[in-house]
Amino acid sequence: MDLSISLSENYLKLTSPQLVEKLGAVMKNAGMRDVKMLTRARVPIVKIRDPITGIRCDIGFQSSLVMYNTRLLKAYSQIDPRFRELVFIVKYWSKQRNINEPYFGTLSSYCFVLMIIHFLQVRGVLPCLQKIAPNGVVADDMNSLPMKRVEDFNVYFYEDVHELIRNGHWNSTNTESVGELLVAFFKYYSAEFPYVHGVASVRTGGVLSKEDKGWTKDRQQEINRSGAVKDRYWLCVEDPFEMSNNVGRPVDKETLFEVRGEFIRASKILCAGASEDNTLAKVCEKAPIVISKKGTGGMAMTRKW
Repeated sequence: MDLSISLSENYLKLTSPQLVEKLGAVMKNAGMRDVKMLTRARVPIVKIRDPITGIRCDIGFQSSLVMYNTRLLKAYSQIDPRFRELVFIVKYWSKQRNINEPYFGTLSSYCFVLMIIHFLQVRGVLPCLQKIAPNGVVADDMNSLPMKRVEDFNVYFYEDVHELIRNGHWNSTNTESVGELLVAFFKYYSAEFPYVHGVASVRTGGVLSKEDKGWTKDRQQEINRSGAVKDRYWLCVEDPFEMSNNVGRPVDKETLFEVRGEFIRASKILCAGASEDNTLAKVCEKAPIVISKKGTGGMAMTRKW
């Protein structure tokens, strides 16, 4: 479970890392287990595990922009139930295979959700809500759509999805089952998505060019030489509102090999067949090999592959 806390400027007297440190201390005193304070992450978070239920939770402090990200994801989840089911399966799989740790060079849950939405847009299961005009019709030119500014970002999207479906402006012709979509999802990110040149874009409902966005190896090297925080462009997933933010930025050359390797592994297992239950259990089995990897905060982490 992920929880993001947004505080207004009137109440925000501390920085996000300071808030994380204070909250982490409170959680330890309250008896939470496995408390980790990741103060140097792009979005500082506290990781906890409830001792009674065993539920793990990431708590972060962010700007009000995150509320619109959440509303966008909620809107997509209300369009087609297959989206929610895919999210549950993929998130469990990514946790089991240890590729859901952005602080250690793999992907955040948010990134996986965006990758699923992008895939379902390409597949014709979901529309592109940021391209739909207030009258429910897809705009020919995104520049003609309304502007809704929050922190200098345009957060407009068509939010009344029930009206969209009721009026017949969106009706998916895709009849694939969740199982069929899961197979196609793993195949897409193992063999079809253009990692070298492409950017997954929920905002446009398609694949953008890394070069057009300036997300290239040359730009990455330029940033590294300047001494600024490293921006990596090995796996590119555009944030729907903060368009300069590559949500896949924690991934480097090594972890891209590992993440894509997990997509390939899952795709091979699913395509090989056998009973549905046994096959999915095999895909989601806990990764067995233990290695040590440095995290972005300089910490050593034991990971299983």
